[in-house]
Amino acid sequence: MARTTQDLSKKVMELLGLSEAQEDPSAEDHGTIVAAYESKFDELFFRDLAYWPIDEIDNKAFLAMARIMAAEVASAFARAIPMEFGEGGQPVDMGTKGLMDLRRIVARERSGLPTPGTFF
Repeated sequence: MARTTQDLSKKVMELLGLSEAQEDPSAEDHGTIVAAYESKFDELFFRDLAYWPIDEIDNKAFLAMARIMAAEVASAFARAIPMEFGEGGQPVDMGTKGLMDLRRIVARERSGLPTPGTFF
């Protein structure tokens, strides 16, 4: 089952520490997050990182997208971008971690088969 932009807004507000998990964001806050999401979605779609319909966020990519969006809208809510730990234990901002996670989700597994090529 896919997630909605309302679910995304709720998770972004939670990640920024602006609301509890059960609270819905206000219409103004939701509008701010959705406007930023639509812009970011276009960028990610162009880079072949977003593969779902814009209003139906895939469950596998939901948390990664929420992290990316939290970093995108943090300044609009007068918050610093939250920091998390990356794969090597180094601190990275939440948006970078979300982007790394999203890249891992969309990465294709190697088949191990040779790739035919033509040399000139």
